[in-house]
Amino acid sequence: MSNLHSEDIAVEMEAAEVKKASKKKSRFALPAKDPDANKWGWGFVVKVILMALVNAFGVYVIIISYVKDSWGIFFAMLALVIIADWVYFSGRTLPLKYILPGLAFLLVFQIYTIFYTVYVSFTNYGDGHNATKQVAIDALLAQ
Repeated sequence: MSNLHSEDIAVEMEAAEVKKASKKKSRFALPAKDPDANKWGWGFVVKVILMALVNAFGVYVIIISYVKDSWGIFFAMLALVIIADWVYFSGRTLPLKYILPGLAFLLVFQIYTIFYTVYVSFTNYGDGHNATKQVAIDALLAQ
């Protein structure tokens, strides 16, 4: 009978080890949620006001880009507004709160500018490409 009791103890110890091993934290898991992220203090009220201004500007750009049929700007701004709201109102995205503004400015002032320059270089959208060949020759000879 003592042999049965020792086997039960061994099984319980093995189950406890498996349970402990399953509680190990994954490298890819999100960090614990910040309990103060959504409390109604002065900081949260200021954050809501600032995000309301950012969202108002974002919705304005989205509406204007829709009216002008600028679909690249429309979808980029829509994604940026949604991601900004998620980052600044989630308690688990603290590092992104510091990275997101830099990424947004990088996309707008560097990446978009490069792609737009390449796009214009392969089209007749630029100002100097509107004349015919004969008009260009006449303009050069007139100088």
